[in-house]
Amino acid sequence: NVIQKNSCPKGVMVIKTVLYAVIIAVVVPFVILPLLFFIQNLRPVNIHAQDYEQAIATNKRSSHWLKQKMIPKGATNIEFFHKPGIPGTYAYLKCSCTMEALKEFEFGQQYAFQGDNLFKNTDPDNPEDVNAIQLALEHFHAEEADNLRELKNFLAYNCIHRNGGGLAFLYIVDKQILYGLYAHN
Repeated sequence: NVIQKNSCPKGVMVIKTVLYAVIIAVVVPFVILPLLFFIQNLRPVNIHAQDYEQAIATNKRSSHWLKQKMIPKGATNIEFFHKPGIPGTYAYLKCSCTMEALKEFEFGQQYAFQGDNLFKNTDPDNPEDVNAIQLALEHFHAEEADNLRELKNFLAYNCIHRNGGGLAFLYIVDKQILYGLYAHN
């Protein structure tokens, strides 16, 4: 008295199997592969270049726009570190740069470097002084990191928002070295 109950006819099982295979075929390329690509682009980018053209030519898509925003065209001996990520992306720059190249960069990017106050913030929504460049100096183990307040011959630009994101640059005139920081929070 055994009663076998086949709740799903054979044809319906084949249709379900094909449907599952189609769903998997769609999910893998359109969901999982882009996610893996996104995760791969979260790796830090560390660039050492002799000049601007070499720095820009490095094939790192995630940092291309940022290199253009942070590196002057006449820069040499470029060290650029970019860490994309969630919740925030950040980048540090150290390069040699003539005063002429800095002025061209300042004009092209519409930055306003000044030599009065190293910590003056230009963001109108966050007018308090900031010391954002300290992180870049420490990243590159710059000797100026320890005695930043005693620095006399400099040009600085800070545009740091209330959330801590923004740009900061410090140009040491005597050494013709430009440090930069970008943060996105």
